[in-house]
Amino acid sequence: EVRRSASATDLATTAGVLVHQDSFYHHIRVFEEGEARYMDFDNLRQSAVTIADPSDLRLAYTRTILLGLAFRPAAREVLLIGLGGGSIPRRLHRDIPDLRIDAVEIDPTVIQAAERFFYLRPDDRLRVHAVDGRLFVLRPGRSYDLAFLDAYNSDTIPFHLATREFYRELKQRLAPGGAIVSNIIGALAGPRSRLLRAMVKTIQAEFPQVYLLPVGLRPRRDRREERRRRERRWTAASSPSSAASRSSPSATRATPSFFYGPAISACASS
Repeated sequence: EVRRSASATDLATTAGVLVHQDSFYHHIRVFEEGEARYMDFDNLRQSAVTIADPSDLRLAYTRTILLGLAFRPAAREVLLIGLGGGSIPRRLHRDIPDLRIDAVEIDPTVIQAAERFFYLRPDDRLRVHAVDGRLFVLRPGRSYDLAFLDAYNSDTIPFHLATREFYRELKQRLAPGGAIVSNIIGALAGPRSRLLRAMVKTIQAEFPQVYLLPVGLRPRRDRREERRRRERRWTAASSPSSAASRSSPSATRATPSFFYGPAISACASS
């Protein structure tokens, strides 16, 4: 059960508000509006679910990020770092019955909220781990065909999940031909593109092939609302490709590596 902490502002009497509390990592707000239920961290939208149809992917980036399956259509082992309301693992669990998913979330309160309010139902195919994502990657364990990265502190990626060393460690957990898919909030150009450009450079150091796609571009007249809700997102995906694999007779197909960004969905591998 999710409990409001003593330090949290108690808004239980506010219409639609289900949770309003501080965890060790986030200020979490869960509320209902119309046909949907939402989870915010520090006023940044993290997850949304249609109450009458929990499998519906309401946020554009959650629909786009699943294009990673096009690079590994026969994927059987999936890692997801960053849970939110669990929209992505919930949909994968429903659509691919023989898929095994490890969902990693550092904040136990977020896991509790996902299970209580967002219809997440862990089982033997969908295992949820309350642990830091990088520590989980460093543990001995199975190899993954796909790794989805969607971990945020408010609107920033935790630093230790954005370094070249982390991507090197993650690459070592991928099965041959595996891919990673990462959600990045940012812009293609201008001052707000600094994070995206830095992330591309970092990921390219370990994953030379990177493809960038916009997922949530909005017209100029909507930018004030966009800033207010802070929901603009970019999704990224990559997988390793090396000179060693190109020289190996058994590695005749280059491993896919790509970036998604927040409403066009197009991906390619070389």
